[in-house]
Amino acid sequence: MSGLTLAELAAAKGLTVELLASFGVTEVVQNGESHVRIPYKYPNGQVAATKRRLKLEDPGRFQWPKGKPTMPYALDLLEAAPADVDVVYVEGESDVWTLVSQGFTALGIPGAKTWKPGYGQLRPGQTPFVWQESGDAGAAFVKAITHDRPDARVIVAPSAELKDPNALYQSDPVGFPDAMRALMAAARSPRQEREAAQAAEAAEALEESQGLLDDRHLFSRIRT
Repeated sequence: MSGLTLAELAAAKGLTVELLASFGVTEVVQNGESHVRIPYKYPNGQVAATKRRLKLEDPGRFQWPKGKPTMPYALDLLEAAPADVDVVYVEGESDVWTLVSQGFTALGIPGAKTWKPGYGQLRPGQTPFVWQESGDAGAAFVKAITHDRPDARVIVAPSAELKDPNALYQSDPVGFPDAMRALMAAARSPRQEREAAQAAEAAEALEESQGLLDDRHLFSRIRT
């Protein structure tokens, strides 16, 4: 039988079949080919659309139902989470599965090209975290979100290999919670990044001046 089974997807992500099933993920066989179905739900838990995953790798691994508008993944879990809990915006369902299974709260955003300003109004009084994968696509993802949520704090992927939360988890399942918390603690908004860069430049200029900028008699010396 060809296609993709639930067991194959779980193994590829370092997760269990039981965990995926707890999110309502199922396996379906049609015409001798298997695929995985991933339900997208409204905040009230009602299924809004079902995404199909046909294989592990691109191209054509995903199939979104025709005529259905894109939407964030795990809106129902966000609705059920405490109001003051930190939320991490990620791109893939597997990252949501990983984070939630490890005690974090996450929301799957359907990518930079399909980001909608209304998504930024989810929990408007709370500062979200955004995971930035390496490369241009990751930068575009963050840019789209921070345009509407400039307060969002950006978690930069540790490396190209540890590109997303699931990859980080698979590299060290036991140490993942601490590693994730450390990344969140270090995350800063674009404005904070700019301010830190400006402060670093000022400190470097001060050091290169060899104390000249601290001289209280600087202007009188210039005049003479």
